[in-house]
Amino acid sequence: MIVPRHGSDKNTLPAAPSIEELDYHGITMLALSVGTVSLDTHPQLNQRRAMMVANEALKKQALQELGLACSENGLRPLLFKGSALAYLVYPQPWLRPRTDSDVFVDQAELPKFEELFSQLGYQKLFAIEGDLVSYQATYSKALSDKVALNIDLHWRINNRQILSNSFSYSELSSRAQSIQELGFATLTPVDHLLVACLHRLGHHQREERLAWLYDMHLLAENLSPQEWQTLAERATDKQIAAITLDALMLCQSLFETAVEMSITDVLKLSAKQTEPSAIFLQRDLPEWRILRHELAALENTKLRLRWLYETLIPSPAYMRQQMQRDSLLLAHSERLWRGIKRIFRS
Repeated sequence: MIVPRHGSDKNTLPAAPSIEELDYHGITMLALSVGTVSLDTHPQLNQRRAMMVANEALKKQALQELGLACSENGLRPLLFKGSALAYLVYPQPWLRPRTDSDVFVDQAELPKFEELFSQLGYQKLFAIEGDLVSYQATYSKALSDKVALNIDLHWRINNRQILSNSFSYSELSSRAQSIQELGFATLTPVDHLLVACLHRLGHHQREERLAWLYDMHLLAENLSPQEWQTLAERATDKQIAAITLDALMLCQSLFETAVEMSITDVLKLSAKQTEPSAIFLQRDLPEWRILRHELAALENTKLRLRWLYETLIPSPAYMRQQMQRDSLLLAHSERLWRGIKRIFRS
């Protein structure tokens, strides 16, 4: 069974979904590996698999070099999300497609990372910047004519104000494990599963892709009874029980993921309490209503005004680049109109 794009009236995709649908869900190579794609697509997909294996080898080497450089400079970034899970829970890393590799770092060490990336030949990609409007930056390095390694550097776990303080770098690094094959530290399975639940709704409110849910399924299938108990306690403590329960129940429905009833009972009980993060379960909620909750999550009026300023009035360089306009007035007018349409859509 495959989850459709959010908002579809269908509950499943066709028995023989198109390559485009498989690509959207990020499961094309998985489908090929288990033989659930039509035979006439095998030549094309086998060729793609060979390309992905080769590309993965290049990216793996670059990640190993980056991991070693970080270690030599006394830095300990945490590799997480897709690239980490590709090596932790998938039989082969190329079965888990991703456009970037995410790392979580100590904000105080951002200047050291920026210097190191520059030394290693990475270029910082253009994006909106500010103290509150974004908690990540992307660095890219060409590995061949057609392959680049993109590193998403995060200093908070999520860009949503409601979720941004759910996990700190110091907390996650204190119990991190190692991906020896890459030379990176990473999150524990429990933390990875909880962060995946945050990412699903906090970053992709109007999307539902099977690859993200399958990540959760693979993580959940390998949890010990003690880890399940830890997950329930941590989700409750961090007030993310409702979004965690929602993700696990969907995985159970789709993949028959083994989730102990005692754990779901704990999460259900906790989810009955008022949790700020539960707002993201309303997948069709207009963005303006979410923005109200985002503002409320900031500590004081000064921070709220600053967040509004950074959101509404980015730097001139960003505006000209993003809107492809020489006139700042036209650029701001066009961006404002787009923003109004986005935040009031239902």
